[in-house]
Amino acid sequence: MVALRFRVILVLAVCLAFGGALWIPSRLDEVTLAADPPPAAAWMGPLAGLTLRAQLAVTREPWSFHLVNLLAHAAAVWVASQVLEQWLGGRAGWIAAGVFAIHPLQTEVMADVFARGAALSGLLALAAVRAWQAGRQWRACGWFAAALAAGPAAVGLPMVLALSEWGGERRREARRPLMAMLGAAVLAVILWGGIGDAQRLSTQGVAMLRSLWLLLAPIGLTPEPAVKTQPWLASLAWGAIASVLVLAVSIAKGRRPGFWVVAGFMLLLPSAAIPPSGPGAADSRMYLAMVFFGAAFGVLLRRVDVRLLGAMGLIWMGASLLQTRLWQNPRALWMEAARLAPESVRAKRELATLLPPGQAMEMLAEAAESAPDNACLRSAMGLVRLRAGDVGGAEAEFEKALELDPCLFEAVWNLERLRKRERSGMACTFTPEQRKLLGR
Repeated sequence: MVALRFRVILVLAVCLAFGGALWIPSRLDEVTLAADPPPAAAWMGPLAGLTLRAQLAVTREPWSFHLVNLLAHAAAVWVASQVLEQWLGGRAGWIAAGVFAIHPLQTEVMADVFARGAALSGLLALAAVRAWQAGRQWRACGWFAAALAAGPAAVGLPMVLALSEWGGERRREARRPLMAMLGAAVLAVILWGGIGDAQRLSTQGVAMLRSLWLLLAPIGLTPEPAVKTQPWLASLAWGAIASVLVLAVSIAKGRRPGFWVVAGFMLLLPSAAIPPSGPGAADSRMYLAMVFFGAAFGVLLRRVDVRLLGAMGLIWMGASLLQTRLWQNPRALWMEAARLAPESVRAKRELATLLPPGQAMEMLAEAAESAPDNACLRSAMGLVRLRAGDVGGAEAEFEKALELDPCLFEAVWNLERLRKRERSGMACTFTPEQRKLLGR
C-alpha cells in the first residue's frame, strides 16, 4: 500500500514539474514529419513516428502532442518505480525512482515533440525489464523488440540484463532469450545506420561527460549542446570514461553502486555510436540510462537524512519548472542555445525562423561563412528570403542548397511549391510521406 501511494505521488510530481510542457508551442507539420533524415533533435523509430503521424491525422493542437509525451513519461515512472522497488527496495528504490521522475535532464522528453521516441522506447524497455524480473524472459523479448521499434534508447538493454544475471540469479534459462535480444539489438544498430565515423565518436566522450555532469549539477541545459572540442580533450574524455568504468566494474558485484553506473553506461555507449542521435539528442538519450544512474544515487544516498533528500527533490523540481518555462519561449530558448553553442547550425536555423528577416539573414550568412558546404543553411536562407518577399532570392538559395545536396527534401519541396525545377530530386529515394507532398 505504501509503494502504491508513493507511485501516485511520483506521478503527481511529474505532472507538477513538467505539466507546463502543455503550453509549449510546436511547429509540427507534414513537411517536418516527412523529413528524412528526421530533424536534428529527433531520436525516433518507426513506431514513434507512426504515433506522431496518426495523431497528426486527428489534431494539430500543440498541447496534445506534448500531453502524449508527458503521459508516456508518467507511465514509465510508474513502471520504473516497480522495477527499482524489486531491485533495490525501500528508500534506495524510492530515491532512484524520484531521480528518474523529476530530474531536469528529463525536460526535453516532454518539451520536444520529436523526443517521443526516447519516451516510448524507455517505457517499453522498462516493461521488458519488469517482465524479466517476473521470470517471463520471452515476453521480455517481445517488449524489447517494441522498444527498438520506438527508438534506439534501449539498444544496450540486453547487456544490462546480462549484467543483472551475472550479479544476481544467473539463471540458465535466461541464456537463450538474452542471445535473442542481443541479436535483435545488433540488427537494430545495422538498420539505424551502423556505428558512426571516427570524427563523430571522438565527440561522444565529451557529450557523455557533459550529461553526467548535468546529472549532478543541472546547470546549462540546452537542446543543442556544444560538444566539438580539441582532439586531445576528446581523448581525455574517453580516458576518463574508461577509468570510471574500470573502477565501477571492480565494485559491481552484488548490485552495489558500481553495478548501476556500469548499467547506465551500457545504455549510453551504444546510443552514442548510432549516427541518428546527433548532438541535439544528447539529453534525450540519457532518458532510460537515468533509471540506472538514479539507482546509483539511491544506493549511495539511502542513509542520508530525509530532510536533505526532500530539499534536493525540491531543487530539482524547481529547475525542471524553470527549464520547462524556458521551452515555452522558443526565441529565448534558441538564443540561449546559440549563446552556449556558438557554432551550432541547428540553433541558428531555429532562431532564424523567429527573428525578423533582416536579422535572420545576417545571422545565417555569418554561419554560412564558417560552414559554406552546409545545404541546410542555404535552404534556411531561402526560407528567410521567401518570408521577406524576395522570391527570386529564395529560389537562388534553394538552388544552391540542391547543388550541395541534390536530395535535400526541404529545398526540393520549396522549389516545387514555387513551380521551379519540377523534376528536381527525381533520382532521390524519398519516404512515402515526402512523395505524397511532392505529388509523385
